[in-house]
Amino acid sequence: MTNRPVPSATWLHRLNPRQRKKLRVGEYRETGFELRLVFTEALDARAYMPLWEGLRACARAQGLMLVGLGGQLPLSETDAFVCSEGPGTVSEEARQAVLDWLKTQALVREVEAGPLKDAWYGW
Repeated sequence: MTNRPVPSATWLHRLNPRQRKKLRVGEYRETGFELRLVFTEALDARAYMPLWEGLRACARAQGLMLVGLGGQLPLSETDAFVCSEGPGTVSEEARQAVLDWLKTQALVREVEAGPLKDAWYGW
């Protein structure tokens, strides 16, 4: 994921389907969402790893992957970007499934998810 400007409609119109696919724009656009977690207490590795494994399993069941979750232990909060495991976009249902799972976890005090946004452009 790079820091590229959002492609303009004029620029998209000049590209053929192969180019749009290669650049992940137009009908080949990929989306994801930002996720922020705040824990009830600072977590050490013993408490964090089961939560991480469960979240990863939940995301994989939805065809998603987590990018950037973690930090310096003990961990009191963290954030990540959630996107599709392969080419494609995140559905609102998959996003909600991850949020619902996190809300059932006793170690998570607060969970925030951003709106679906382009995973490649506009950062």
